[in-house]
Amino acid sequence: MPRYQYEVQSMGFVDSVSDAFGEFQCLVEDLGEVREALEDRLSHTARYQTIDDTLNTLENYTDEPSTSAELEKFLGDTKINVGIMRFTRKKSRSGPSRQNRFDNAVAAITAAAEHLTDIIDNAEDAEEKLSDDLLADIEEYRDELQEVVDNVGGCEFPGMMG
Repeated sequence: MPRYQYEVQSMGFVDSVSDAFGEFQCLVEDLGEVREALEDRLSHTARYQTIDDTLNTLENYTDEPSTSAELEKFLGDTKINVGIMRFTRKKSRSGPSRQNRFDNAVAAITAAAEHLTDIIDNAEDAEEKLSDDLLADIEEYRDELQEVVDNVGGCEFPGMMG
């Protein structure tokens, strides 16, 4: 049986974005511990440098971008489809890899940004017109989410053995 299986999950918009940034925070904590353990003996290695670079990048994106009350109300119970790689080994001691956790978090933020883009693109044809302020909030939030995806794209998580 494969370790991971691709599936599309329907998730609440607000929860999926919040969980993704929470996962970034967990990864920062994990990588901080790994970097500290490697610091004395292996700080000159490529593995240490990769971990340090990834940690420094993710530290900038542990806080979810803020939204207006109007946008939060608008998004409310909105569902989005997020393609994730689900860990399938129930009796494994290791659990999902850092890379898998990161990829799933990025997938959730990407799906959220794409959903907001769809709202913006269809705003003129919508039955219920969006106010200019709400539309501006949606565009700003989408841009902030897309900036996160663009900036964390180069993050790497070297394995335990290399």
